[in-house]
Amino acid sequence: MEGLNLAGMLNTIQAVLPAENLGWVFPDDTTAAVLVQGRGRAPVNLVFSYRPPEPVVFLTPDALRGDPETPFQRYLQANARGNLQSAGQLKLDRVALFAFAEAPGFRPAPALTLVFELTGRNTNLIVLESAGEDLSERMVLAVAREVRSDRNRYREVRPRRLYTPPPPYDKLDPRWTPDATLSAALAGLSLRQWPAKVDGIGPGLVLELARRVNAPRTQALDTFAAARAISALRDVIRDPSSRGEEASSSAQARAIEEHAADLRDLLRPALAKRVRLLERQLGDVERAHDGVAEADRYRRQAEALLAYSHLVERGVAEATVPDPYGGPELHIALDPTLSVQANANALYSRAKRRGDVLVRLLEREPVLVEGLSSAREALAALDTAPTADLEALIGEREGRQKPAVGARHRTSGGFDVLVGRNSRENDLLTFRIAKRQDYWCHAQGYPGSHVVLRAAGRPVPNRDLLEAASLAAFHSKARNSTSVPVDCTLVSNIWKPKGGKAGAVHYRDERTLWVRPLERPETAASLSDDPA
Repeated sequence: MEGLNLAGMLNTIQAVLPAENLGWVFPDDTTAAVLVQGRGRAPVNLVFSYRPPEPVVFLTPDALRGDPETPFQRYLQANARGNLQSAGQLKLDRVALFAFAEAPGFRPAPALTLVFELTGRNTNLIVLESAGEDLSERMVLAVAREVRSDRNRYREVRPRRLYTPPPPYDKLDPRWTPDATLSAALAGLSLRQWPAKVDGIGPGLVLELARRVNAPRTQALDTFAAARAISALRDVIRDPSSRGEEASSSAQARAIEEHAADLRDLLRPALAKRVRLLERQLGDVERAHDGVAEADRYRRQAEALLAYSHLVERGVAEATVPDPYGGPELHIALDPTLSVQANANALYSRAKRRGDVLVRLLEREPVLVEGLSSAREALAALDTAPTADLEALIGEREGRQKPAVGARHRTSGGFDVLVGRNSRENDLLTFRIAKRQDYWCHAQGYPGSHVVLRAAGRPVPNRDLLEAASLAAFHSKARNSTSVPVDCTLVSNIWKPKGGKAGAVHYRDERTLWVRPLERPETAASLSDDPA
């Protein structure tokens, strides 16, 4: 991604700013995505793919998921919690700056600046403190890849050191430089030599310019060809459709595929388990068919006992009596503590139970066959299913797993919300039923219910999170207040203190929302008293 491509992408990002920070996800160990929502806009993921040698930043509406995998990613999730205020660029260099505001709450997060150096094999993502007019006056707080003096003689990039930007340079900015000045500076140069004089272009854009003007990259341009190339450069500035955009599309596709792979990993064991369960249940049907003969044998033995009870001594463990249907003699095991009549009744009961089981299983057999066929098809198609189908399967799976505990609500966005009704249910919801990527809410500083919003790996809009928080406020000792602070965090950030009583938890990386207590979810437009 070259300087002009980055400038074009930043213009797109700036159009949604300032934006609310709805939380981070990490599709892999070199990709971070923050879900942001500008005023009056739908939520969108701002993705930072910092894998060398082709880093890229882009926006995507697609749902992404993933827990932090590195210490740096965990730092981002815990500290870059404020709203995204602005996005900028150092000149036309491949360095982007993203300013995050302070995040208030029980444990406030400071304002900080995220620096994305999209510099090929030296790609880096760096977190700086926000204080200081100049970048070189700001402290490095965290870095994806440390740069030490033995690797770079010009600068070190390490935590608790002042940040040193990439080396300065003096080039012409093609966005503002007049054509006459560009023509004079580029006279007699080939397109391959332009990056040394013109800011924001590199090998990819040089290829694009050569294609547009149909000129070789290595030969010096005459005055006419140079004029056409400058005109083409103006077109590129307006529409930088070149290798940089292709890299962005490639990175976007890679992030989406990583998300789809995560969903497949989540679904495959569940579908395989369902196939095995249905196969066992259909096996029960086949065994019940075999049990018909056994039921008939028990019934025949019972009839024989009643017909020839006078031949059976009381208190024996086995009897041999004639077959009332003319077959060979029957050898019947008996309970010596029971009478002949009671033994016959027990045999009749066994026969009836086997018959009843067969009837019930035969009623379920069509459903079992259809379910097994669907589960096998879904499992076979898992590797080729599009992301939308995978998300639908996740939703169906969550729908089948309705817990027997907790009051149930549904947000305006369609997310299930569960509310614990006592300490025992609070524990069950938080530590047994909730998944790691579900959201957990609790009134800050007040006794109350644990509230779980079941995300199922999907991004949760701020509106739905506010609705869940309003339920937590209502089901707490603060329900009569007009505005209640409610802490919300991922279930993966919650743990039970050693020896803690039912309902007691510790948590981290929370986000505090100020909401009005509501007995039922309603649209979030009137819920929040916190403009952030």
